[in-house]
Amino acid sequence: GIVFSSTYLSLCIYCSNHKDKYVLENTIPYNIIPAIKDMIEKGYITKNTKIDIAGGESTIDENFNELVSLLVNSGIKDININTNAVKYSDSIRQGVNSGCISVITSIDAGSRKCFKDIKSFDLYDTVWANLSKYARANKKGNKNTVRSKYIVIPRVNDSKNEIRKFILKS
Repeated sequence: GIVFSSTYLSLCIYCSNHKDKYVLENTIPYNIIPAIKDMIEKGYITKNTKIDIAGGESTIDENFNELVSLLVNSGIKDININTNAVKYSDSIRQGVNSGCISVITSIDAGSRKCFKDIKSFDLYDTVWANLSKYARANKKGNKNTVRSKYIVIPRVNDSKNEIRKFILKS
């Protein structure tokens, strides 16, 4: 199942709640695949390279599935995907199943209400369902994992009851 890794103490401004007009207006979509292909061809990225995919919700990028396929087909065995898991990805499931992809999702809540208060969307059950699908795809003996984590936000989700509910859900 989903492995509870640890609780991280962090002060965090969630992207969905942080409306930085300059950042939003000056963000340019970028297709990283040609650069990754070039680095693979030149031997800068090898099967021993550790890849971390993070920064926003990667699965909504139109090139995400192609990127994951490129990395997996290149023999890379240590790919970590940070996802909010609101969108299910069969590419992630396949990578978890093959043992080359680990998933980490910051749930940060033990209840739907707290989740919605923090994330600004009501997809608590969807996130847990998607993580469960990924966890079920993980074969016994794979070193990679599907993990949930909890960032403690003072006066928002730091109650013993909220944390306890998260641990029981994990």
